[in-house]
Amino acid sequence: MPFYSGGLGIQAADWLKAAADLGLPVVGGGILYHKGYFKQTFNNDCWQCEEPIKFDPEEHGLNLLNIREKINISGKNVDVGVYEYKIKGRKSEVPLYLLTTNLPENTNEFDKNLTATLYEEGDNKEYFRTAQYRILATLVRVWQSLGYDIETYHLNDGHGALVGLELLKQGLNQDQIKERCWFTTHTPIEAAFDHFSMREVKYVLPEKECKKLLPYCVYFNENPYLGTAELAVALSRGVNAVSKKHAEVCSAMDIFKGINVIPITNGVHLPTWVHPEKAALYESLIPGIFEHPERFREIDSLDYNLFKITHKRAQNELFELIQELSIKDLERLGLKPDEIISELKKVEFEPGYLTIGFARRGVDYKRADLILHDLADLARIMKDKAQILFSGKVPPRDTASKDLIQKVWLGCRELREKYGVKAVYLSDYDMATAEKIVQGVDVWLNNPRRPQEACGTSGMKAAANGGVNDSVLDGWWAEAYNGRNGFAIAPDNHDNNYETDSKAIRDLLEHQIIPIFGGKEWETMVKESLKLAAFFNTNRNILEYCEKAYGLSLDGIIKSTVSEAAPSKSQALASISH
Repeated sequence: MPFYSGGLGIQAADWLKAAADLGLPVVGGGILYHKGYFKQTFNNDCWQCEEPIKFDPEEHGLNLLNIREKINISGKNVDVGVYEYKIKGRKSEVPLYLLTTNLPENTNEFDKNLTATLYEEGDNKEYFRTAQYRILATLVRVWQSLGYDIETYHLNDGHGALVGLELLKQGLNQDQIKERCWFTTHTPIEAAFDHFSMREVKYVLPEKECKKLLPYCVYFNENPYLGTAELAVALSRGVNAVSKKHAEVCSAMDIFKGINVIPITNGVHLPTWVHPEKAALYESLIPGIFEHPERFREIDSLDYNLFKITHKRAQNELFELIQELSIKDLERLGLKPDEIISELKKVEFEPGYLTIGFARRGVDYKRADLILHDLADLARIMKDKAQILFSGKVPPRDTASKDLIQKVWLGCRELREKYGVKAVYLSDYDMATAEKIVQGVDVWLNNPRRPQEACGTSGMKAAANGGVNDSVLDGWWAEAYNGRNGFAIAPDNHDNNYETDSKAIRDLLEHQIIPIFGGKEWETMVKESLKLAAFFNTNRNILEYCEKAYGLSLDGIIKSTVSEAAPSKSQALASISH
């Protein structure tokens, strides 16, 4: 479903899949953006361009229910519809409910488009986001009408904060709401914490709703602002970060002053992200390993020769994808067939070379261009030994980050054409592309500006496929790295000096990574990397939420998963994500 922009959307989906695997009483909720996020292309100047996505909910198994909720937006009644999707797991089905205003009942095109796209930007940014967050809060009434008695509303980032407003409207006081809500903060980036002026909010919400929000406002220059994260914190019984390092960072942020922000480190849904042939190999060695992922600790006995065969097949699939996407990009640029063939030879990845992957949202703090700082030196190190691929989308109006990935695209071109090094930027990064990349790379490169990485689950996916992480000690890697399972980039460079980090990456490649690649030492490191899946998985993650956030007995939950066929509508946990 193409309406996520990055890690939180994928994490929410992985989390719900794990709930279905374990048979937990969970329902999920969000918004169905009927125009999706966007399809990414690049023009002749290597500049990101955006095209709309055609998305048909029915084709994706979504069912429009005969339910309508009315909300007042800008003095008008707007109908909100509900799509249902059943996530099938090993032990149960977890229902996901996605809201839409794209309905015949809403005759005004403006109202229909309130749920058109994720993260509306520009002049109408505050209006659309406030409206979408108000629509998201309608989930409270939707679940009530469907017969669910929600014990805990799990609010992911500030997007779901207006759930508190809905509960206030139903007569609950602050203490009663705090008993029902839990808040997870997913990023330390200040720009991700929304603050809407109440003057703007009053354009969207009725006066009586604004009055209920006023006691929870924050003030800038004596003017009240709706801080969605602040509201969620004020109306939640507890707060968690998504890694140990992230929790430390939160403790220094004003918004969490005086609050014990506990760490519950993210994980990934292993059956989704591990290559099927690798999964079959793991299962043949340790039956039930995906049902009991803690058994990845026993992976030392893995036949490495068999693993190399499956990894080669995964790499071949990745290399085929590189060719396929490169052909589309070259055709889009108007090249003739003979020119396309010539260009394809330059991006044809070589079997046996060390394959490095960097695929993240293309935003500035991820520093995608870091390894490209000294192209001549990098080419000297990589020539006839290593190859690298990049991928990642940038929010449409983020011109600074667009500049960054244009630089990366041009750097890849120069590596190919001037130095003969295989390097490519894959367009339109999505789940399908991400699967092939994490399944086929040898090294996963991650070098965000410290300490701005909350978690970073893509490296977990690569590790579960036998990829080795080369990362700064931030997010999840700060607690995962042990000196034997991967590499740490310039661990003492706390001020994020750009040249220091860039040179450290090149030094690691030249003196540590490339020299051991393919040998016995590499085999040992791959197995140590695979062991990370024992902890960094969504089974552990969701059970940790049950114990630390929801106050539920793990013994009771684990026993109930054996007998429960589906989540009960009488009592449920609700996970709300934008």
